[in-house]
Parts: sequence; structure tokens; C-alpha cells
Amino acid sequence: MAKPQKKRLNLSKIEPRNAIAVAVGALFVVLVALLCITISMRSHIQTEYAAARSEIGEELYTELYMLCQTFDQVTVPGQDVENVIIPAMKDYYLAAQTLNTALSNAFGAPYGVLSPDDIDALDAAFDAYDTAYAAGHATDDAQSAMQSCIDAVRALLAARYSGGMLAAA
Repeated sequence: MAKPQKKRLNLSKIEPRNAIAVAVGALFVVLVALLCITISMRSHIQTEYAAARSEIGEELYTELYMLCQTFDQVTVPGQDVENVIIPAMKDYYLAAQTLNTALSNAFGAPYGVLSPDDIDALDAAFDAYDTAYAAGHATDDAQSAMQSCIDAVRALLAARYSGGMLAAA
């Protein structure tokens, strides 16, 4: 049995117009495929971005909520406000402040929940407690200042979170 001979492609017989048309067609197919891949990757990145923003926002909500709940214990008789409640509140506040900064830096100012004014007011309220305790004075003024801050935080939580999700300002 004889071996079949291999046919060789003679490129000199291809017309330049046909070669250009085939090349343009192939380039078009490659560009469409790259466009589809890019769109898919962008969609995935946006989904991951939104999930990260949502997760940080939920954690910020939790920290601020716990700050408010902890402050509610100030008026409960027998609670150690100086050594237990205020330090716990400071921990929640520090965590909330860190998450707020992360949200603002990563996703833009509209996603920050605490404004600089809110932060200044909370800092002043904590300082009022520290000053009153250091001087051995009553904490009524500090408690009043903190109550105003906590009311503002609760209003922020109600305004900025819908169905547990953080909305941009």
C-alpha cells in the first residue's frame, strides 16, 4: 500500500484580499472574546467589592449598636460605670472608628457613617467622663453629653442602614 502524499499549502495562491478579510475576521473574533472576558472579570470584581463594603458596613453597625447598648447600662443600679461600662464603650468606639475610617478610605466618604463632628462629640464625651473621674466629680454632665452622642448614633444607624445594609450618604 502506498503512503498518501502530504499536500502542501501554497500560500502564493491565496489572494491578498481574502487573506486580509480572514485576518480582520480573526482579529474581530479575538477582540470580542477579550471584551467578554473583561466584562465578566469586571462584574466579578464589582460583586466582590460590594460584598466587602457590605461586610465592613455590617461590622460597623454591630460596633455602634453595641456602643449604644452598653451605654444603656449606665443607669442600671450597681453597674461599675468607671471600670466596666466606659472601658467597654471605648473598645466598641475604637473598633467603630477604625471601621468607619476603613470604609471612608476604601469606598469613599459617602460610605463613612460617623462624621468628623460625630467623632469630635464622642471624643469630648469620653473626655468629660475621664475628667470627672480624675477630679472626683459627679458624672452627670458627662452622662448628658454621652446621651446626646448616643442619640445621634442611633439616628445615624436608623438613617444609614436599610434592612441591615449600609447605604451611601
